[in-house]
Amino acid sequence: MRLIICFSIALALFIGSIAWAITATIVKRKSRAFLKPINIFILGTSFAGALLFYPINYDIYVIGNANFFSVFKTVILSIHDLLGLYVLNGNFETVNAFSSVIANEFLKNAYPILLSVIYIIAPILTFGFILSFFKNIVSYVKYLTSFHKNVYVFSEMNEYSIALAVDIAKNHPKALLVFTNASNEDGSYDGAEKLQGLNVIFFKKDLTLTNLNFHSKKSKITFFLISDNEDKNVKQFAIVNEKYKDRDFTQLYLFSSSVQSDMLLSNSTDGKIVVRRINPASSLIYRNLYDNGFELFKNAKEGENGKKVISAVIVGMGNYGSNLTKTLAWFCQMDGYTVKINSFDKSPDANDIFSSSCPELMDKKYNGKLIDGEAEYDITVHSGYDYKSIEFDKQIEKIKDATYVFVSIGSDEQNIDCAVKLRMLFERNNLHPVIKAVVYNGELKTSLENAVNFKGQPYDVTLIGDVESTYCEKVIIHSELEKDALARHKKYGAEESFWQFEYNNKSSMASAIHMRARIKCGIKGADKKEEDLTKEEADNIEVLEHKRWNAYMRSEGYVYKKERNDLAKAHHNLVCFDTLSEEDKRKDRRVGSK
Repeated sequence: MRLIICFSIALALFIGSIAWAITATIVKRKSRAFLKPINIFILGTSFAGALLFYPINYDIYVIGNANFFSVFKTVILSIHDLLGLYVLNGNFETVNAFSSVIANEFLKNAYPILLSVIYIIAPILTFGFILSFFKNIVSYVKYLTSFHKNVYVFSEMNEYSIALAVDIAKNHPKALLVFTNASNEDGSYDGAEKLQGLNVIFFKKDLTLTNLNFHSKKSKITFFLISDNEDKNVKQFAIVNEKYKDRDFTQLYLFSSSVQSDMLLSNSTDGKIVVRRINPASSLIYRNLYDNGFELFKNAKEGENGKKVISAVIVGMGNYGSNLTKTLAWFCQMDGYTVKINSFDKSPDANDIFSSSCPELMDKKYNGKLIDGEAEYDITVHSGYDYKSIEFDKQIEKIKDATYVFVSIGSDEQNIDCAVKLRMLFERNNLHPVIKAVVYNGELKTSLENAVNFKGQPYDVTLIGDVESTYCEKVIIHSELEKDALARHKKYGAEESFWQFEYNNKSSMASAIHMRARIKCGIKGADKKEEDLTKEEADNIEVLEHKRWNAYMRSEGYVYKKERNDLAKAHHNLVCFDTLSEEDKRKDRRVGSK
């Protein structure tokens, strides 16, 4: 009975571990390192082998002398025999002798066959482990032989890092790509096949544990902390920054939108390493407006008081939707225009959460009011509306002047579904606004770009935010917007403070985005330097810039106080233009001019 039980469990473990490994490889599911297919297979094989040795050792050491110590000794010796297989020190003669006296004919044949299979597999697994170790050594050798090459190091292998690496390799074929924490270097990661043929090496260890300092001091090393786990990126930042802070030609990109990352960058002034922070949500919104923002003004409709109306509908108040709602409040501050924003979210607390992040922006004292010398906007956050509900349809039907629509509610499928539904609803109202939806899958974006219905009518939905377009060298490393923003920042501050403080960085980018829109909108004096402005142009630029600045600061959560306190997000200049001092008016003119 003992033999039957051990054999049955061993066979189940062995077959089960094989099934797990095959299934996990086919579906390419992600799992913890301990549950990787190879680890499960090794464990299954090991337990099976130990169980098969147990009856042999039991007959030798326990029968006729059954006690705790003899049983314990049997278990230890079974494990010892198993380990012998892994180092090619197994003795099959004992197995043959034991199986020859088994009475059951099936077990007499099956038992040695199963154990002989494990005899063959065990040393192969040992060789695989040694090969894996050797691979790590080979990676270091290849890194050493690339001593004079520029190196781009990625903290993790995922769809974002792969997309960025592929684009960098396209632009810099001689550069070396390094992936750390790369437990999937065998290509099992979905998308890793895109790296084939590139000059790339993999290290299994975490970036913080991988030593990359033995490289030419004259060659550039660029680190990307690019895990989709922001906490992990933040934790790695402090270690990597400290480790390489005194190295020349070194850049460190931190992908995070958290307050922690902002604080870390503010304190990372000691050293030569250049640090950057990438906020994926604001980066997409800002880049889209910088490149295509003029379409909002071009498509605006005639309204009351001789002003054109930009009527925006935003569905989804997550990172993208909330960011865009705030951004449009200041971006649409333009002479001859007014903006109306209707934002929707299925959360019943959407309005409360949004208002808490920018209380004065949503304050009825300013929101929806027309005040001379003040920002003009009308924001309504509709809480508790699911885009699939009839109540949502009714609210959309009330919007008779929509000119711009943005959708970001979750998955690609949901975003496309919602965008197509909105196209239908607005068509019923004889409206054809610009509709944009966030879609991460680049292949899906390409296949749907010119989609039409069965009548050949185009859905006319623009898909933005795909991984390939977002995580590329042009956007992350050589951003035209960032370059423009830095030039504007230098008008009133040092370059170091632009990179170090999120406040300066974001404020300057907002200024650069709006300046580009002003020029395209034909605002008088927008394309002139301060000293070339006429008195009329200067007065106009001052007022417009202050209105934009007021809306921007409120969107960042600032409120009015008589004395400035940035910890409290309070500013004394959040007032109507006419109440500013002459010095502050001149500052608006300087910042607002080209």
